[in-house]
Amino acid sequence: MKCKIDWCNRDARARGFCYAHYKRFLKGTSLDRPIKGELKKCKVPGCNNAYLSMGFCNAHYIRYRKGKDLNTPIWVRKKICIDCGSKTGNGGQGRCRQHYKQFLKKARSEMLIKALGGRCQKCQKIYPIGVYDFHHTNPKNKKFSISSQITNKSEDELLKEAKKCHLLCANCHRILHFGEFNE
Repeated sequence: MKCKIDWCNRDARARGFCYAHYKRFLKGTSLDRPIKGELKKCKVPGCNNAYLSMGFCNAHYIRYRKGKDLNTPIWVRKKICIDCGSKTGNGGQGRCRQHYKQFLKKARSEMLIKALGGRCQKCQKIYPIGVYDFHHTNPKNKKFSISSQITNKSEDELLKEAKKCHLLCANCHRILHFGEFNE
């Protein structure tokens, strides 16, 4: 006779439980936790992922908690960068670290440029993303340089700092600073 716990394959010893589950039963602790040395599989048919909680792997547990369909196939994260084919490591969005930083820099730059009007505030022309500079109107209120911290700060911090700036194209920004230095 096997243990009462449906996923346990050990022989029953007392009250229909194996020795480990009987000890837990007596103590009043959870019978769902894995027994030391055993790696149980998810209770969803066809899923071979390791058990995490309530008999489910992490993906199925999250779906269970949110009330979603447990039979939808699990999306497996690819561990190869979509840009260069190398291992992803600590990157994000399916990219290696280097390409994720480039992606993040471009996405945040677009967000900040859009928030500041999407065009040079001096000449009113629209340029590609890489042409724009953020000119702080009052250098005393400047907490950090946006371009150097674009991948390190949160979007909220960047937007807060960008509101202290004028969006200028590189030419207008250089002319502005050249004029400041020659006065």
